[in-house]
Amino acid sequence: MRNYGSVADVVDETNGTYVNRLTVIYRAVEFPNQPPTATVVMVTDGGVAVDRDELRQRIERLHYSRDSDGNLTHQPYMLSESYHHTSWGADGAALEFVVQAAAYAVSGIVGGAAWDGLKAIGRRISQADQSPERAERITEALAIRRATDMIEADLDSVGRADLDMLSVHLNGDTATVVFRASDGSTITVQPSLFDGGAIGPITRSYSDGDATEGPG
Repeated sequence: MRNYGSVADVVDETNGTYVNRLTVIYRAVEFPNQPPTATVVMVTDGGVAVDRDELRQRIERLHYSRDSDGNLTHQPYMLSESYHHTSWGADGAALEFVVQAAAYAVSGIVGGAAWDGLKAIGRRISQADQSPERAERITEALAIRRATDMIEADLDSVGRADLDMLSVHLNGDTATVVFRASDGSTITVQPSLFDGGAIGPITRSYSDGDATEGPG
């Protein structure tokens, strides 16, 4: 991955696709296109050119493993990809992957192999930008910003203007941020920071006590 600084060449046949932001939304589902039982979102600041085929393959490899006999086993999943480029005033480009993985195969998604794999992908993107100012120390303001980024990525019907922050708690490099959405639901995000990005679970609950995950 080559660093293009602030110049968005968008797509270069030799060096890849320029992105300001990479997002991976990872949902555990019982069946395809059903409400998820768990959702983890990873957001990474870019400013680099990436190989989209390589990124897709790295995400797909999270669903393959070898059994005790050394045989390759496959866990069911669906993967979609979208790329958005805006050059109207400020220039920006974003690449997003959405994964739906079989819930029985990814139980314990938080802290599991998928979590570690996604975090490694995010770190690889962020480390391609060698700017010394990229290292971030968690603060309440940063935790709120990252949590809001993750909500906007995961919940199509919720934007920053729809959120009132209720509480934020810091614990090491992880935070728990709780918002009240305009529809009355409570959204809890737990961003765990790494240089240039964050990863963490999102849950949404309503006053009747039912918790939901994923797109709203």
